[in-house]
Amino acid sequence: MKKFSFFLFLAGVLILSSCVKPDVFEPVVGHGLSVKISETWGTSGTGENQFDEPEDLDVDSNGNIYVSDWGNGRIQKLSPDGTFIKYIGGPGTGEALFGEVGGICVDHNDNVYICDYGDDEIEKFSSNGTFLLRFGSNGTGDGNFDGPHDVAVDSKGNIYVCDDGNNRIQKFDKNGNFLRKWGETGTLEEQTESPSSIAIDKYDRIFVSDDDDDLIQVYDSNGKFLYAWGGTGLYKDGKFGDPYHIYCDDAGYIYVIDDDRDDIQKFTPEGKHIATIGTDDFAKLADGSLGGIAVFGEYIYITKWSAPIIIKFKQQ
Repeated sequence: MKKFSFFLFLAGVLILSSCVKPDVFEPVVGHGLSVKISETWGTSGTGENQFDEPEDLDVDSNGNIYVSDWGNGRIQKLSPDGTFIKYIGGPGTGEALFGEVGGICVDHNDNVYICDYGDDEIEKFSSNGTFLLRFGSNGTGDGNFDGPHDVAVDSKGNIYVCDDGNNRIQKFDKNGNFLRKWGETGTLEEQTESPSSIAIDKYDRIFVSDDDDDLIQVYDSNGKFLYAWGGTGLYKDGKFGDPYHIYCDDAGYIYVIDDDRDDIQKFTPEGKHIATIGTDDFAKLADGSLGGIAVFGEYIYITKWSAPIIIKFKQQ
């Protein structure tokens, strides 16, 4: 695998600017897929386009980017080129306030759903930041959460939550009413030892990353287990060290960020490995601190929570 030294150049540029648009893109070669860094933006701080451990992100139908700014207790909405648009929410407890923002999802109507990991709630906003819905509380019962880590919405508007601390997935209707739950602690393929992220394809199949068992588990919309793929293997394509975040693009491909391997892997929905995005230099950039991932057209967006920056790749 050919290695490139562009990340050394990138590291220096990031210090000088919070938004970089290089004239010449440098390739990151994976197995069967090449990507180029298109833009990067973000610095540490509390102002516009500044972040404190950006945990996750998603993209709406217009290409606008929503970033869960964990340490600052807010969502930042950015234009496709990284220009700041607005804040959504802020730190605190109550309506439109967050304890610790975690996973984020944008539905087909551009509504934004946010996991409040600190307050054990899910909050819903319109794309312009208008508060719409809030549900959940701490506990182990139906509709309760213990550290909701990620959220996704199906074609009918049903809401699915990775209830990480309770080792389960919970399903709610569009109004936040509890419908069903599944999952239990264990190491069998159908058991959700540590559900860290969730994605849904156009057929409403539910993909869950279990970062303790190093598996991607697939269920139907009623929670029936269908199949699983992956397994532990730090240096093997199609295997995982810590599958932290997962994303399904419009074409149905599944992308998995691996926090131990410091790479991104792309799969078919059935688990066939398509490509590994990353080299040794990419691993140095990632440095065990990759966060969320989103895909919009030919672009891949990832967060690096320790830097903190947002990186935009263009698939070749």
